[in-house]
Amino acid sequence: MKSFLIGSLPYKSIEQAIEHVFSFDIPTLPNLPQIEPNEFMVDQALSCIDGYIYKGSSLREKIGQRHEGLSFCATDEFFKRLNECYKWQACGPLTLASSLDHHPDTSKIISIYLEKILDTQNHFNSLSTNKEFIFFLDEPVLAFCETEISTLNEFISKLKTSKQFSHAKIGVHACSRVSLEALELLDVDYVALDPSLYGAEISDIQESLGERLVFIPVSSKGEAINYEVKSEKLVAPSCGGALSSPDEMEQLKKLLLEATLPNHQD
Repeated sequence: MKSFLIGSLPYKSIEQAIEHVFSFDIPTLPNLPQIEPNEFMVDQALSCIDGYIYKGSSLREKIGQRHEGLSFCATDEFFKRLNECYKWQACGPLTLASSLDHHPDTSKIISIYLEKILDTQNHFNSLSTNKEFIFFLDEPVLAFCETEISTLNEFISKLKTSKQFSHAKIGVHACSRVSLEALELLDVDYVALDPSLYGAEISDIQESLGERLVFIPVSSKGEAINYEVKSEKLVAPSCGGALSSPDEMEQLKKLLLEATLPNHQD
């Protein structure tokens, strides 16, 4: 199995974050909200859209010109070191729409957001000689939006058919308890879940999704999640680590790398 991270990290140093993400088989471009608060995922999504800013649970206000794409403060250092397949992530459209709380411009904002993701990948393609990458949409609200799977799949289809994503594998991460029926409808290459939410049902999900399912042996707090790997090819923690401690991140790394043995045996 090959290891990667979900996304956010707690570090206050870009150099420390870069060292951490390159410990894994597939380096993940990190979100670093302790350095740049706009790298919390909803803030990051709206920070690149003209005329809107995320304030609390539902307030938006008019502002000036924004970034051309999603902004990551570690971008330059990450791509200077990169010479392999990589992974990055962004807020999913259902979660972004939920945060907008029925704002009248929701459809318009989601369409602009899709273009900003494409702009971001276009920039990344210009920085990397290796065009293969994995992209995850983070959808923590998915369990509460199962009737909107078709909307999510439509968004994913537009990514898949773009020139920017022609070398991509696309996944969805959800840290809520999504039904098996909804998971089976997702038109993605990979699905990452929190198996601690499923109990014995995780075995049925493994059976149904096969290699599309990511093996999750550790929580974002570095706590072991015990269940048996089946046919999974990728391994990751259950969630991002923005609210974890550096010590918890070290324990997470230890358990994640142990899960990929013999990949990391000396």
